Amino acid sequence: MKHAWNIIMTSKLEESVKYYEDVLGLKVSDTINGPLNIVFMNDEAGLSLELIEDKNAAVINGEVVLVYTTPNLEKTISELNKKGYDTGEIISPNPNLQFINILDPNGVKLQIQE
Repeated sequence: MKHAWNIIMTSKLEESVKYYEDVLGLKVSDTINGPLNIVFMNDEAGLSLELIEDKNAAVINGEVVLVYTTPNLEKTISELNKKGYDTGEIISPNPNLQFINILDPNGVKLQIQE
């Protein structure tokens, strides 16, 4: 089995697009406007995200966690803070792992690990 892509239902489509551009460096690859507004986003490494606008979508309070890696957590934190995102404290449950957790506009938790 192979992971294909992630879908997030959102009532905050424009805010979500900006967030994923800023935080994960994703680029809009396609859009569909109609009864459902859909934005497809990708990066060079093959990460794919589909944002579907649903004006009735509720914030999910972090019940979903998407995990990403970075080669330099301190640099990533600095870049996100410059863009105005609160990254919180670094969590390090053991000497071989450190990460931050941040919420997207929909309450989806992103865990960024080094």
